[in-house]
Amino acid sequence: MNSMTSPTQLPSAVSVEQLSDAIARLGAVSRGNENRRANAAGLTALQASILAHLAGCETAPTISRLAAELVVTPATVSDAVATLVRKGFVAKRAADQDRRALVVSLTETGEKLANRVRSWPDPLAKAMAKLAPADLAALDRAVAALIGRLAEAGELPSAPARPVEAPRAASPVQRNAA
Repeated sequence: MNSMTSPTQLPSAVSVEQLSDAIARLGAVSRGNENRRANAAGLTALQASILAHLAGCETAPTISRLAAELVVTPATVSDAVATLVRKGFVAKRAADQDRRALVVSLTETGEKLANRVRSWPDPLAKAMAKLAPADLAALDRAVAALIGRLAEAGELPSAPARPVEAPRAASPVQRNAA
């Protein structure tokens, strides 16, 4: 930045506050859509996120790891998992390495629902898909930089457990159905 630009003013005359507000609005749109879909399936948005996250995990995570990866408290995840256990979508068991810790995994019914949850359309992704390749690449760099800064500040885990759109191997349920 040159000496004429304030710390919160970008050279293009868009303020950091304006960009922050715009990103918050995108988050609100995304959360609103998640809430509507989750509620229609008889879930909270967090419960749907847990199911989708578990479907992408290669190994069953502990409650603490799941909380860190979803950026919520362990108590919040524990409550949501307890409800998912009651509904028959997940199972809890003692961790192999530390019998005091609990790991969470999908039941067969939970895996079917998780696959449905993961297939819900994402309006934000649809809008991004319409961006020019150069704009999408710039957005990718900017988002990666923001995530890095937030991680450095301790505001979120330093790296996600898996890429958002990572290909996944067929689950035991899917392999047995084939």
